[in-house]
Amino acid sequence: MDTGAGDPAGVSPEGAASGGADGGPGGEPHAVRAYVSVELLAGTGEAEQRAVPDPATVLELSVDLARARTALRATAGPAEPGGRTVLDEHFVVGADGGHEPRWLDLADVLYASRPRTQEAAVAWLRTIAARHGSCRIAVAPLHGGGSAVLDPEKGHVAVLPVAAPGRQWLLASCLLGWLTAGGTLQELSGARLTCR
Repeated sequence: MDTGAGDPAGVSPEGAASGGADGGPGGEPHAVRAYVSVELLAGTGEAEQRAVPDPATVLELSVDLARARTALRATAGPAEPGGRTVLDEHFVVGADGGHEPRWLDLADVLYASRPRTQEAAVAWLRTIAARHGSCRIAVAPLHGGGSAVLDPEKGHVAVLPVAAPGRQWLLASCLLGWLTAGGTLQELSGARLTCR
């Protein structure tokens, strides 16, 4: 199986073929297997000025806290040079996608494409992270909106009022970027979160 390394966007042929509108429920690509980079944008001005090259492979997450506003951008593929503040580069796998276990075992980010109830999502997050020790974050969309997120290192689960149908894998990457930069899920629980 190809890792997607030959694809310039970092999305595997398998992910590209089964993603998009014919992917999982709500158009979520359930078989994505991709290398993703996350950068910190200088602030809202930079986020607004920089064009989004391909909405299917890029997601910006704006985090508005009482004390500050932060913007993160997840992009399929390795980070490009150019003076950007790269927070993290990691391997993302759709855990509902029927991938071979070896891909799940290597993933830094595991995400669900199928929405669940909050109780089922929390159980799924804990189970999937326990089975795959390299998992640094796991995310599942919720029925009715929002996402359940697990930080396996700290064992914290948060329910966040944000989801990104069709790009849940990129949202999960932005959330990992937040944790990598020293943020917490508890901070995100009290923040205004916006995806574009």
